Amino acid sequence: MWSLVYWQFALVAGLTPFVWLFWGVVPAVSLLLGGLSYALPTVCSVAVLSLFRQPEKTGTVFLISEGLKTALALILIVLSLLLYRELDFPVYLLGFLLSSHLVFLLFLRIHRYGK
Repeated sequence: MWSLVYWQFALVAGLTPFVWLFWGVVPAVSLLLGGLSYALPTVCSVAVLSLFRQPEKTGTVFLISEGLKTALALILIVLSLLLYRELDFPVYLLGFLLSSHLVFLLFLRIHRYGK
């Protein structure tokens, strides 16, 4: 699970300089904030899942960690919108969606490659 967190941060850190180079500072910061708005709550979720490894509590801990991740993501979205007035929302949303859907892209590529 920690490898997914690594890939989320790597994606955001890798795309931000390119966006800055081609479109400027505001879209780059918007992409960075969007990606971090999902990647940071994922860190908390993975940390909670890593702390509780008892098989009988897996379902409950998963639901708690996903609820925590959703709440933190919503808080970070609202804070980003309130604190960074120049936010370019379509680019912000792109960073958020790339970070959140990276898991689907990785698993589909790995498990369904060539099918």
